[in-house]
Amino acid sequence: MKNENSKLKMSLKDCEEAFQLANQETEKSNKVARDAKQVIHELEQKNADLSKNVQDAGAKAAELELKLKDAEDHYANAQSEIKDLKTKLKNTEQSKESLGGEIDGREAKLGELKADLASRDQELAETNASLKELSSKVSLTVLDHAYR
Repeated sequence: MKNENSKLKMSLKDCEEAFQLANQETEKSNKVARDAKQVIHELEQKNADLSKNVQDAGAKAAELELKLKDAEDHYANAQSEIKDLKTKLKNTEQSKESLGGEIDGREAKLGELKADLASRDQELAETNASLKELSSKVSLTVLDHAYR
């Protein structure tokens, strides 16, 4: 029995050592599990943060797309306005050239009218001189007849 008791003590000691080893391994496993849960929690938080960042980036991209569309519309309107202004400028330049030709024509006509006026002034001066001469002759003739 002593032998059996000794064997049982040995077996109990082996069991206690195995139990301690099992407890140590369980503690290690529990620590690994706690650490893994912590890492999972941190990764889930990072995932949530990244998801929010993706949503924010999507909203910002949509906002920028709207701004780009507005800028493109503004650019198209400005291009159209520039085209209209260039057409108006071209028409104005053509009108200016046309008016320049018309002004030249009117200046030439004015020159002709001035020359004609000078000619008529000369004729008028000559007619006035002739009238004075005739008036003087008529006065002399009337006086001559009056004295006779």
